Amino acid sequence: MTQPSSAQTNAPVAEAIDDCGLRFLLASRHHVYLLNTLPLRQRAQMQQLGLSAAYYVWAFHSEAQDELLSSLPSMQKGAPTWAEMRQFGVGWWLRNINSLQRCAEKVFDFSVTFSDWFPLCSGMQSTRCTVNSSLANIGIVTKRCCTCRFITTKH
Repeated sequence: MTQPSSAQTNAPVAEAIDDCGLRFLLASRHHVYLLNTLPLRQRAQMQQLGLSAAYYVWAFHSEAQDELLSSLPSMQKGAPTWAEMRQFGVGWWLRNINSLQRCAEKVFDFSVTFSDWFPLCSGMQSTRCTVNSSLANIGIVTKRCCTCRFITTKH
C-alpha cells in the first residue's frame, strides 16, 4: 500500500479556502516567515508596518474568513494579542460580527494583566487580572444592551 502524497493530505485544507483567502494566507505566512528570519531592526520595522492593506482586500473578499482568522499564529496558540490582530488587519476584513466579537473577547481575556490594573506592582506583570477582563466584558455587554434598547425605542 502506498503512502498518500503531501498534496493529497492537504487537499481538504486547500478546498476549504477560496482563491482570495489563499492569497491572504500566503501573504500572512510570508510575513510571519520574514518576522522570524529578519534581523531585529528590520523585524521591528516590519512589525510596525504590518501586512500591506492590499492583502486585507483579499481577505475581505474571501468566503472563508473564519478559517483565515484561525490560521493566524496567535489564534493557533490560543492567546491572541491586539498587536497581532492589528498587524494582520483583522478589524478591516472580518465581516462576521459574531466572529469579531469572539475575537475581541479573547483578546480582552488574554491581554489584560495585573500590571495593567495596578501599574505600580511591576513584579506581577505576567499574572492575568480577571477583574479587568470582566470589566471589559461587562462593557461589551452594556454597549450591546444599550444598542438594543435604543433600537427598540427608536429614539
